[in-house]
Parts: sequence; C-alpha cells; structure tokens
Amino acid sequence: MHRHSIRFRLTVWYAVVLTAGLALFGVLLWVSLRHQLLADIDEELDGRASRFESYFRNESAQRFPHLRAELEEFCQALPPTSYVLLRGSDGFNFAYPENAQTAAASARMLQRRFTVNGATFDLDVGAPTTNVVYVLDELRDLLWSLIPVMIVIACLGGVWLSRRALRPVQDVTAAALMISIENLSERVPVPATGDEIARLAEVLNSMLARLESAVKTLSQFVADASHELRTPLAVIRTTAELALRRARSPESYRESLEDVVS
Repeated sequence: MHRHSIRFRLTVWYAVVLTAGLALFGVLLWVSLRHQLLADIDEELDGRASRFESYFRNESAQRFPHLRAELEEFCQALPPTSYVLLRGSDGFNFAYPENAQTAAASARMLQRRFTVNGATFDLDVGAPTTNVVYVLDELRDLLWSLIPVMIVIACLGGVWLSRRALRPVQDVTAAALMISIENLSERVPVPATGDEIARLAEVLNSMLARLESAVKTLSQFVADASHELRTPLAVIRTTAELALRRARSPESYRESLEDVVS
C-alpha cells in the first residue's frame, strides 16, 4: 500500500486545518458584521419611531384636523429612504411615502404600539437594507477571493517549514545508511535542538554503541576459539598425514584414530 511522506501529510493536515480556520473566521466575520449593521439600522429606526411617536402625540392634542399634513411634513425631514406606516384602532391610517406598504416588504422594519386619546396605534418604521446587502456581498466576494490565495501561500510556507523541520531527520537517515559492520564506530549527528529528533539520534547512537560492543565481543570470541582450535586441528592433520604416508595395518590405523580422539 502506498504511503505518503510525513512532509506531505503534515502539509495536507496544515492545509485542512488552515482552510477550516479561515472558513470559520470568514463566516464569523460576515455574521458579526451583518449583526452589527442591522443593529445600527435598528437603533436608528428606534430613534425615528420615538421621534415620530412624540410628534404624533403633540400634534394629535393640538391640530388633529391637519394631522396628516403635519405628519407628512415631519416625515420629509427623515432620511429619504424612510418608510412610515401608522394604523389606529379608530380607523386612522397614514403611510409615507404612498408606496410604503409595498416597499416595506423588502425593508428592515421596526414595530411599536402606543395609545393616544384612548385609541391604540401600530407604528411601523422601516429603512431599506440595500447598503447592508451591498457591503455584505462585497465582503463575501473579498473573502472568497482572498482565502484561497492565503491558503496557497500558507501551504507553500508549510512545505518550506516542514522541509526545514524534517531536515535533521534526513541528516540522521543519511548518516545511518552510511554505517555498516565495517564502521560501527561511526555515529549519527545529534541536532542541537533538544527535541524528539535529537532524542531519536541519541537512542540510535546508544544502539550503535551496544551493537559495536557486541560485535567486538563476538570477534574476540571467534579469535579466541580459532586460537584454541588451531593446535588440536594441527595435531589431527599431522596424525592423518602420517597415517596416510604408507600402507599400514588396521591396528596402526586404529592407534592413529585413538590418538585423534584422545
């Protein structure tokens, strides 16, 4: 089964984690900005509703017959994109502008209920969210264009970092491949990092030291055994050569074999 290198797996995991982190960051940024922008609109709408309610209360007490004209004049002082809908339990209805009922369907609306002179009024104040949608769309497009570039750059940096981090492993591997039975006294380089790779190099050097000691012991044993066996073998060879120089009786051969056995 094909196995990928540690550097490749580190780069892949780094890319996956980075992609997930950037995606989460982008989503949170977009949601946070949307929440803040809508909160600002709601705060502005709440202020408009408060001012309209206060103005309506005052005008209702003073010049009710001209109330619609006064309300229209008040609404003209609001931002041009404002929508105001007022419905009373006594049948009073007011809309600004005239198409406010239709336009409000796609706007951000704030609802408020209050009572004036025994009548209950439902006030809807709204504003379009065109600018908010535009800003959020721009941010989304910016994130979609920047995040892939950042991931590519980060992956290239990850490849460079993983190569740099694993370079001591390559040095240890190359040094270990050069060590054989003929040069067991050689040792792998120990990086001055104090990390797991340095610990691995120290363990390999310790293993090589034990292996060198074992090989020296075995070589000494072979040399001692060879020395100890050299004399008996020489005696056996000499006895055999003497026995074969000329024909002998069975008793002579027997005596030669007994000399070898003894």
